Amino acid sequence: MMEAEQAEVAKGFLEWIFSELDPSFRPHRIDINMGCPSKCTTSRGQVLKGGQHKRSGAGSSLLRSPDYVETVTRAVHEGIGENNCCLSVKMRLGFDNDLLFERNLLAAAQYADFVQIHGRTKADGYSKPARWERIQEAKELLQNSNCRVVGNGDITSGEQARELVDKTGVDGIMIGRAAVSNPFIFKDIRHAYGDGNSEHRSPRDNYLLFIDTYFQNLKRLHPKHKGKPSFERMLRSKLKQIIANGFLTNVEVVPPKLVKSMTDLLTTSEYCSDRIYESIRTAIEECCV
Repeated sequence: MMEAEQAEVAKGFLEWIFSELDPSFRPHRIDINMGCPSKCTTSRGQVLKGGQHKRSGAGSSLLRSPDYVETVTRAVHEGIGENNCCLSVKMRLGFDNDLLFERNLLAAAQYADFVQIHGRTKADGYSKPARWERIQEAKELLQNSNCRVVGNGDITSGEQARELVDKTGVDGIMIGRAAVSNPFIFKDIRHAYGDGNSEHRSPRDNYLLFIDTYFQNLKRLHPKHKGKPSFERMLRSKLKQIIANGFLTNVEVVPPKLVKSMTDLLTTSEYCSDRIYESIRTAIEECCV
């Protein structure tokens, strides 16, 4: 994550990494994030009076100008040099709209080994359906280049992963928010592609396995503190974090009844960790199939 003004600094830093660091510490891949829509990232480029930008901003702010995209991607590419390191660029369709999408894409594809395209603009956030047709257009536009295309957006099951590949012809897929509330989605995708060693489970079973594994791993942390008030507070905090960050930030993926149950549970303060855990399991069993 960087601003266009930091491109030369990034280039110099990468040159230092590949010339000075022990090979075992050198990265095999550098990913430039031009897709992050969060305000704390994009607001780095503050707008001055008269509409001029003080700086380019980071994340999806770079998509306001193909020049920003090219400046950053070229600098990182030059910083990597001839070293065995893959360069990828994660991007959205645009900032306020998708009018610059093709120009931004071509600017990045000059230097990147592959681009990861999320089918929404920054302004869309996550409120609108991902536009897979634009991902297909990107694949067609780059079909004669050395830059591969990875599709992202609204992939919540193995079946949808196959559908995206079939519709767009992309070289790969990327999973984001869906993996937070269902980390078993990768097994579902392997199952959808005929991996006989990948067990297929229902969403209900996946959620239950997820919360069981998560809670048991939490309880194994710092065993010498088990039973102390601070340990109990940590367990409660971590369980509520997974409710907020795993279930309630993925309302397009999580069943509506489960979202409501998790919302109610998040506002409850008097439960101990064991009861929160059991309440999560009950909600999953009652709201999922």
